[in-house]
Amino acid sequence: MRVAFVSPFVIQGGAERYLQLLLTGLDRSWVAGVYFLAVGPLVGEIRQLGYPVQVVPTSAGLASIARSALKLRRELKRLAPDVVHGDGIKGALVATAATAGTGIPVVWLKCDFSRDGWLSRTVARRCRRIAAVSRAVTESFDETALEKTMIVPFGLPEAKVDRAAARAALEQVIGSGGPVVGLLGRFDPHKGHREVLAVLPELRRRVPGARAAFVGADDPAHPGYREALWAEIAAAGLDDAVAVSDFRQNGVELIAGCDAVAIPSVVSRSGMGREGFSLVALEAMGVGTPVVAYEYGGPPEVLGDCGVLVPPGDREALGDGLARVLVDEQLRERLVECGRRRARERFSLSAMIVGMESRYREAAA
Repeated sequence: MRVAFVSPFVIQGGAERYLQLLLTGLDRSWVAGVYFLAVGPLVGEIRQLGYPVQVVPTSAGLASIARSALKLRRELKRLAPDVVHGDGIKGALVATAATAGTGIPVVWLKCDFSRDGWLSRTVARRCRRIAAVSRAVTESFDETALEKTMIVPFGLPEAKVDRAAARAALEQVIGSGGPVVGLLGRFDPHKGHREVLAVLPELRRRVPGARAAFVGADDPAHPGYREALWAEIAAAGLDDAVAVSDFRQNGVELIAGCDAVAIPSVVSRSGMGREGFSLVALEAMGVGTPVVAYEYGGPPEVLGDCGVLVPPGDREALGDGLARVLVDEQLRERLVECGRRRARERFSLSAMIVGMESRYREAAA
């Protein structure tokens, strides 16, 4: 099989990690070309790995999407891949427009809830096969789209992390002291940093010395958000209790160094913000760090009974869940054992690669 990849994902995040793991997990002969729709850190990383990479800058407007589709169409006719892989709604939209009338099938990797509604259903009709990272992200699909959809969740290699060394790495970010709640992800208001800030004073009353570490890359869609968080932290008098750090390559190690991980994603009125999967939840299970998350989107499918799930937006329940995880040793031990087993048995990297290979073969057939 020869697969051409079309992706708008270029910053450090879960969708980017999925693509990177997929590319390196496939036999290299399968990767005919990688077309990014923007410039970002992932472009250089994939290029350094020796994959054929081109950037086709594409903004959100229909005119830009049409121009990119025309350029990509010329590239695909030259490349003649067996299948085109479209990442997310934008990648799939450009890919289906570029392949119209060519006979080249498109496989859509649906990893979030972006543009759910008429646009996602239209794109689904144009795709030969769909791979969804969770059942949650297919909730807007009709029966026809569901028939061509298979769930192919994230998969990770089994992590072997020295927790003492991991704690030392985390202390380079936040310093030494009491228990640490980590929130790792790009600096986007939907990720729930303010949810953690809201519960931190009461959490510190119940768990003396408790602190929070926010680690991630800036999101170009939300300029100034990191600075706004700093101002809010200072105004709340939490300067000594919260660390804010840039994206780190040793993210899994930092997760292993935390006493708990919070995933309190916030959904806007337009529906943006729900986690389609949550790679951080899977990474935390794999290294034995308990997770407390809002119970919607992908995290319930990832965590199952191996995490603490609380009602979305219920800050009191979020704080209570974090406090219980930090002080209840029996609960911690159960979550750690359950999480490691679940990550190993249900979310292996090999299963992810095999699942995507089968999607490509079915589409080409």
